[in-house]
Amino acid sequence: MTEKRIGIFVNYGWLSISPSLVSTIRLLTEDGYFIDVVYLYDEQFGLFEPESDRVNAVAIRNFKNKYLRKCFSLLQLLVSAFRIAGWQKYRFFVGVDQGGVITAGILSKVKKTPYIYYSLEMLTRESIDKTKTAKRLFLRCKKFLETYFSRRADRIIIQDKYRAGFLTEDNMLDKKKILIVPNSFYFLAKDNIDYGISYLQIPLDKKIVICTGTVSPITQIDEIVKSINLWHSDAVFLIHTSYITIYLDEIRQYIEQNKLEHKIFISTKRLNFGEVSSLIRKADIGIALYKSVDMNRHLCPSGKVSFYLAMGIPIIVNDIPILRDFVDEYKCGMYVKTPKEIGEAIRIILNDYSSFCVNASRCYNQELNFPKHFKKVTEYIRGFSQICE
Repeated sequence: MTEKRIGIFVNYGWLSISPSLVSTIRLLTEDGYFIDVVYLYDEQFGLFEPESDRVNAVAIRNFKNKYLRKCFSLLQLLVSAFRIAGWQKYRFFVGVDQGGVITAGILSKVKKTPYIYYSLEMLTRESIDKTKTAKRLFLRCKKFLETYFSRRADRIIIQDKYRAGFLTEDNMLDKKKILIVPNSFYFLAKDNIDYGISYLQIPLDKKIVICTGTVSPITQIDEIVKSINLWHSDAVFLIHTSYITIYLDEIRQYIEQNKLEHKIFISTKRLNFGEVSSLIRKADIGIALYKSVDMNRHLCPSGKVSFYLAMGIPIIVNDIPILRDFVDEYKCGMYVKTPKEIGEAIRIILNDYSSFCVNASRCYNQELNFPKHFKKVTEYIRGFSQICE
């Protein structure tokens, strides 16, 4: 009988901050599996620290030079995966995104082990065609391999029906293999902590609009900040990120130059998921805006949205398919076309705040409850394993 062991391969460094992947590992270990997870280390995001002794996490030191990193990261992952998995027997492999599924697919051929493709960030043919020639050749090769191995995966996990439709067409996949699992988080009792924010010195009578996660031009933070004078007079903006960037420094400079310190607050402490959840609970509205620079952003229900809704606070989001569905069906927030509309959205939410909060929790429980949706994955793995036995 094959030991209940699963190998997970991740070709980037943000495993530790990926709610979906952390939740996947949590649920698989609860189901009795041992996990070998091989991933590329990135000092910006830190090490992934397993919560269970059933998890063996192997961090691969990556090249600091970005060109070497792009060229050789997949080879590094593949070599390390063979080194770790070569002598073990597995029930399943899970390949995360392009590098992961290529690694899982090659290992599958060698070890005769089935594998699942877990798609979080899509690499589309349309986006490849917009890149420079040298990079385009590399990405086309990567896309070819991703398509080849994704079509041979036993199942494909993807976060919503819109992405599923797009990836199915782009990679010519069998629709019957698709399992939809939202980009969300599996909350445990230990995540329910109280993280104090007195150090931020936000007046107690203010309504906090929070934005968590990466601060970059794609997240439109500069445009949100510039719209602040159109907001409700009682509303303040709290930006939480663990990553100090040049872009964030520019935001700070703008705040100082325009004397907005009483309206905009920035937290840069490195927090775990429980602490981030506590921080969000102290806010009144969660905001998640993205520039539609590629299909990932255009179809994006980001992980932060699931945290906002799980904590029962209304959302302000882009006017994009899946988020528009949430807002229209559950009345859990507002969607806007530009950051200039945020002020009006805040006013509407605050005028009927209790209803929006109830609806936020209802939306999370119906659409984004991770264990409920991931159950179909564990049932498939369990059923497949019983057949093999």
